[in-house]
Amino acid sequence: MLKTRIRDKIAKHNISVTMLLCIPLIILFFLSFLVGRYPIAPYDVVITLVSKVIPINSTVPPSIETVIFQVRLPRILAAMLVGAALSIAGASFQGLFKNPLVAPDKLGVSAGAGFAAALAILLSLGTILIQVFSFFWWFTCRGTHLLYKQDFQGNFHFNSYFMRNCH
Repeated sequence: MLKTRIRDKIAKHNISVTMLLCIPLIILFFLSFLVGRYPIAPYDVVITLVSKVIPINSTVPPSIETVIFQVRLPRILAAMLVGAALSIAGASFQGLFKNPLVAPDKLGVSAGAGFAAALAILLSLGTILIQVFSFFWWFTCRGTHLLYKQDFQGNFHFNSYFMRNCH
């Protein structure tokens, strides 16, 4: 009986925390439309977005619609997706190494990928090749480092890996 009440309170608390974290995201989503070189009034942003969902007559000039839908909305959505991807990557690092303090710079991921990107830029490779080159160099560095961190019997321990890797 007591455990079910505690579980219910935790479930309600998780929902309320999630809702509280979504509110700033929604506010910043709409405020992001107002920031830029071409000033747009909040009313114009709301009317333009609502006119795409609900069929109403919009008095907003086409140039404002173009700025909102061709420039700002893709950038806002891309920023949100990149932020989500970075948070997933950080959570996966923390889950893999079972350490909440783990970071890409501590594991050599940033240095390896950055070196490869700089080398690819010096070799005048295209943007896709820079990313591919960076990924494969990172992969090679991580594999070499993991082999180096094995003990003499060939065993590898994830729990002690991070502690041995902190210099």
